Amino acid sequence: MEIVENIALISINETMIFQLVSFLLFLFILNRVMIRPLRNTMMDREAHLELMAQEIASADQAYDDISRRIRKEESVAKKAAFKQRDRLENEGEATASALIEKTKAEIGAMRMKAQKETDAKIAAARKGIEKEIEAISDEMIAALLGRRS
Repeated sequence: MEIVENIALISINETMIFQLVSFLLFLFILNRVMIRPLRNTMMDREAHLELMAQEIASADQAYDDISRRIRKEESVAKKAAFKQRDRLENEGEATASALIEKTKAEIGAMRMKAQKETDAKIAAARKGIEKEIEAISDEMIAALLGRRS
């Protein structure tokens, strides 16, 4: 029996070639089955994220445009509302002034009428009182003079 002593850590023989071929075949299959689909999925996801980023940017731009337009329309509406308010205030003041003047005229007419009625009643009362005074004075004079009739 002969003892063969082999000191080399790696010996090149058919087993090593078979293992190398098996490893390369494993890498090829692994690339086809796992790595390439993952890479394709990652690229699709990147493209989708990029598309979403563009859509977000365009939506932001549309939002800014709409906000700007709304602010302009709001400003125009406020100006129109202020003009309308001023016009209505002026009309209201004019109507109020006209009503006040009309009311003052009516009050003046009523005062004049009341004054005339009061003067007429006072004049009538004075005439009545004068007649009564005359009658009473005649009676007093007659009573004082002793001539009663």
